[in-house]
Amino acid sequence: MVQHADYNQLRNDILSFNKEYSINCVLEFDNNRLLPETKDGSILLSKRTELLLLLENLYPYSRDIQKLLFFYVAVDIQLFKNNSYENAQRLLPILEKLSRCDKVLDELEDVTEPLRIDLQMRALLRHELCHNILSNDSEQKQRCIEEARNIIEGFEFPGRRGCLIRRNQKKCLKDNNFLEENVCDAEIARWLAKCCIEGELSDTDFECICKQIVHSLYSRTFYGMVGEFYKNPGIIGQNKAMLLYATKNVIQINFFEIALKDSLKETLNDTQKSQLKKNLENEAENFNLLLEATTSSLRDLTVGYSLSYNKNPSIISPEEKNEIAQHYFSLGESLYSALLKRLNK
Repeated sequence: MVQHADYNQLRNDILSFNKEYSINCVLEFDNNRLLPETKDGSILLSKRTELLLLLENLYPYSRDIQKLLFFYVAVDIQLFKNNSYENAQRLLPILEKLSRCDKVLDELEDVTEPLRIDLQMRALLRHELCHNILSNDSEQKQRCIEEARNIIEGFEFPGRRGCLIRRNQKKCLKDNNFLEENVCDAEIARWLAKCCIEGELSDTDFECICKQIVHSLYSRTFYGMVGEFYKNPGIIGQNKAMLLYATKNVIQINFFEIALKDSLKETLNDTQKSQLKKNLENEAENFNLLLEATTSSLRDLTVGYSLSYNKNPSIISPEEKNEIAQHYFSLGESLYSALLKRLNK
């Protein structure tokens, strides 16, 4: 069962946040973006984010869903980040073929847990509202970033895989934008803990939502990772980009876990703390499956060519650009409807 985003609830969340922090933030809809963004006191949001979150929640169940997620994000980046309509046009037939494959839907028969897209959208909104607060208070922003840097600097990653992560950990510590992302993720953790403490979520729902909120954190990591591939041609460059973003994801999960535990330290018993840690660790392993699927896709020469920048792009008229974008939107809507129909049977 999928619980859709409640846009009235999202507006109410903004009103509550405005009152709590004495700001005047508003919600605006912009279909030309896949993830929420903060801009000039507004949170820009697209209803397409619901499809992205749904794919993120379903990827452990299906390799084909992993491919769908990859190509859906890749086309979005070509259209709205790179302004490369010709390259998007090359990818659309692959996305269309995958989105209309019955095999994709058949693989979802084992999905039994409720998918709380409503709460995940609220979590993403909370994250963006935190960015809004920090953008208006430079001293608080710098203080929060330094606190995040000190926490992440203390993370230890053992073993061979840990050695690879530690190399990129140093890069992450110098990236103030990434550190701010973790600060805003901690706001999600505090909000989620508040929902639990105040009884809005049962224990069972809480465990389920913890996992799915982590899925929503992947949205930004995965989106950035795919975008980074365009700047790093060749397998070596792509693998370096993948390792950096995998490191960022591991750090984000650890940081989120610490913030969640700290917010709930007076209410969680030892068993609950252990279960929470286990759930988050499992999600880190699931994300590795996504990384592997992405590597496989990139090593396909045809896909690699489609993803590369065209140095001599053909001239595409505004009418053709609009047609390409509308085709992409239409594919997304059809895919979302098909997934909902199967999951809500």
